[in-house]
Amino acid sequence: SAIITVYHRDSPQFFEQSFMSIVNQTTPPDEIVISIDGILNKELDDKIKELQKFKNVNTIRSDKNSGSGLARHQGIMSSKNEIIAIMDSDDISHKSRFQKQISMLRNEDISVVGANIEEFNDLRNDKIKREMPEFHCDIKRISKWRNPMNGATLMFYKKAYIDSGGYPSGNKYFEDYELITRFIT
Repeated sequence: SAIITVYHRDSPQFFEQSFMSIVNQTTPPDEIVISIDGILNKELDDKIKELQKFKNVNTIRSDKNSGSGLARHQGIMSSKNEIIAIMDSDDISHKSRFQKQISMLRNEDISVVGANIEEFNDLRNDKIKREMPEFHCDIKRISKWRNPMNGATLMFYKKAYIDSGGYPSGNKYFEDYELITRFIT
């Protein structure tokens, strides 16, 4: 399952690009859960209705904005699959992301995997690469000072997520960092 969260300040155009990068994966998920975090504006609501034409799209709604961690948690818990991919509503995944990450999960002795990201600024036309450590010992060491994995690139087994305690409740700003530290301890 791919979990993508959306809230009222998200751009409908970026959300659609992010969604389509899930649909167009070389190994697409057999379920996409759109977790709506609070009341949306009409433009976003209309965009979600339009994207529900794709098969296996499930939508869950929360009446109030509680943050992406809780919205992701609700999406994860409502998913039907054992492997979960996290997506942000303004990110575009490389077309082979799911294929590579699923292969790693199934062929390595790991329960969570992330990826490097490349951020860009359209106004300045520049790109910044955020490369993360590859090995568990390095991930654990770096986690003492900063987030060692890009939260929007996570893919993991649902059981490992549940066993870790999942996204923290009440922490609206560092939920990815806290989840990752729960996974690696």
